[in-house]
Amino acid sequence: MDAIQEFFRRSFEELLGRVHGPLHFRLAIMPIVAASVAIRAGLRDVREGRRSFILAVVTARGEERQRLRRSWRRDLGRVLIVGFLIDTVYQIVMFRAFYPGQALIVTLVLAVLPYLLFRSPMRWILHALHWRPSGPAAR
Repeated sequence: MDAIQEFFRRSFEELLGRVHGPLHFRLAIMPIVAASVAIRAGLRDVREGRRSFILAVVTARGEERQRLRRSWRRDLGRVLIVGFLIDTVYQIVMFRAFYPGQALIVTLVLAVLPYLLFRSPMRWILHALHWRPSGPAAR
């Protein structure tokens, strides 16, 4: 039981200790990259006349479900991979070890969460502003 408590204590300290020290800029870079990918995806949703990403995830059927899977793999997959790689490099530099659970937690909080928080609201904002795409995609 002491080994389990020690594991969680060490993991918690290492997660909190990531705020300071070398490579701390990644704590800003990861959410910025995730938000920019989400904003681009939200713009694409508006341009192509799609429903809100969150609504589509909850109510998707058939072809729309396949489109969501492609989008999930393309956009969110890239965000996951980049976030995981950044944290992996950090762990190797700082700890000379790799803790996949910690990398997953950091990636989910700093990359996936911002993606999900930005994608649908971007579409809602553009829709509320009555933004209409121009060019060949609008026709």
